[in-house]
Amino acid sequence: MHWGETGRISLSALLVIMAAFFGLLFTPAHASPIQVAEVSICLNVVDLQCQGGAPTFSPDVGKLYCFTRILGAQEPTKIFHVWYYKNKERARVPLEVNSGNWRTYSSKIIQPHETGEWRVEILGPDSELLRVIHFKVVP
Repeated sequence: MHWGETGRISLSALLVIMAAFFGLLFTPAHASPIQVAEVSICLNVVDLQCQGGAPTFSPDVGKLYCFTRILGAQEPTKIFHVWYYKNKERARVPLEVNSGNWRTYSSKIIQPHETGEWRVEILGPDSELLRVIHFKVVP
């Protein structure tokens, strides 16, 4: 069978159409353009800068902060910091994002007996998981 020049163009067009079709099938309908450029757990936030960031903290720390820098927001929106202690949700904090390069943070009081594994999940406006940061409270 001979396709000729017209057949090659038609085949190429068909491949482009199929690629676009499958791309639409496998791309989330409203994938968030929001990205987490930075995330830290720290002792304090001063002038929108994380101070005393570390992966482990002592039980007498008192309060910890989760600091994030968000890129890509096309319009004002919200993200969420969800604090987990030993896989149990302890706090869900909505945070405003008002530009395409936005720094924000939440805080959580840590009780002295709350030693062990912690994490903060950063969720997008539709509760999509953007990033996770793990830390420990150790005696």
